[in-house]
Amino acid sequence: MVASDPDILFLPSQGDLRYQWVCARLPALPEDEMRELVVDAWRMCVPAMLHDLADRPTPRPPTEVEVRDGRLYRWIRGRDDAPGRAMARTVAP
Repeated sequence: MVASDPDILFLPSQGDLRYQWVCARLPALPEDEMRELVVDAWRMCVPAMLHDLADRPTPRPPTEVEVRDGRLYRWIRGRDDAPGRAMARTVAP
């Protein structure tokens, strides 16, 4: 894989080779190729029953995050079906 595009892809440091990672120079990596690499890597790690999920889910980042004692406590993001309403999730400690 690295040999196919050495200007963009490279191996990690010696200590991280055990994880079988490949590193990339993000400014040089086109968005569609990055998405393909991430989706392919995700599919190698999840059960086969999840492979048929939509290829391009729309990310919904939180609009607000609450941190307590240096840990993520809760995040809030708007709902797609009800503009203006927010949905809160609490993270278990």
